[in-house]
Amino acid sequence: MNEWIDWFQRVLDVSIRLYFRQECDLSSVYDIALPKAGPLWKALLPEQVDPTFDEWMVLMLALMPHLSPQVLDIFFVSIR
Repeated sequence: MNEWIDWFQRVLDVSIRLYFRQECDLSSVYDIALPKAGPLWKALLPEQVDPTFDEWMVLMLALMPHLSPQVLDIFFVSIR
């Protein structure tokens, strides 16, 4: 599960950098490879389901408050 949390954190970081036009080594979040779906995901998702990149992002965003809430701290930034 840690590799998925790291993946989500990387996608979040890259998307914010791209949005604010900060220096970034990627031109799109879609350039970040998905981790392999291990036995946990295979047990949770039906066999015929093959989530897209965006669906993985939504799923991980829903799980983050429970798995690793500190990853979402970036949303508490104060804009001045």
